[in-house]
Amino acid sequence: SRLDRYGGDDADEDDENSDGMIDLTPDDLAQPGFIGDTMTLESSHVLASSHRSERTYSNDKGYFTIAEVVQAIIKFELVDRPKCSPYGCIDDHHIYFEGLEPNEMNDAFTIAWSA
Repeated sequence: SRLDRYGGDDADEDDENSDGMIDLTPDDLAQPGFIGDTMTLESSHVLASSHRSERTYSNDKGYFTIAEVVQAIIKFELVDRPKCSPYGCIDDHHIYFEGLEPNEMNDAFTIAWSA
């Protein structure tokens, strides 16, 4: 998977030809997307602790590029998403990325998705 388009508040909603997405250039993807040497992602759904996922990603430059954030999210979702349905199937409805939300202790982030 790769991110090459973005749908967000910057999209021109008044443009009849716009699908709400913005094309991202290599320069866009190289911009800082998360500030810090580590980024910890954790499950956003409520499950037994034995089913929760948490992964920490590290770098040496003090930030993660947008492309690196996307790759970390993809890696995390490959591990976590199969666990997230109480009915035993993968959640394929919540597919629109809304952002990273800090947890209550501010030591990790959950991934916000919408349908």
